[in-house]
Amino acid sequence: MVTASLVIAAVRIALAILLNTAALVIWDIGTRSPVRLIVDVRAGLREKSAIIHGVVRLTIGAIALLAAATISAAVANRAADFTVVECWTLVTALVVEQLVGPDLRTRRR
Repeated sequence: MVTASLVIAAVRIALAILLNTAALVIWDIGTRSPVRLIVDVRAGLREKSAIIHGVVRLTIGAIALLAAATISAAVANRAADFTVVECWTLVTALVVEQLVGPDLRTRRR
């Protein structure tokens, strides 16, 4: 029999994975090559609107990561448990971002 606390913990971890994935999709971390990143940063430094857009994306992504960490912290009893849970949610989010990130970014444009 599944207890309610196990279901709540699973929902918290799933929500943390979703928020981490959202941050990675917003930041375009997993699929952008390092060369493309350097080119984008150089181009962005020339345009004020690109800098503002980048700061907004950075802020939204950081808020999503902090929210994910806060949600998953309630699952852990010790600091070491939190580290393991948060690392696995980030790894899982990176895999999900690799699978659906490019499609989500294409739909957004």
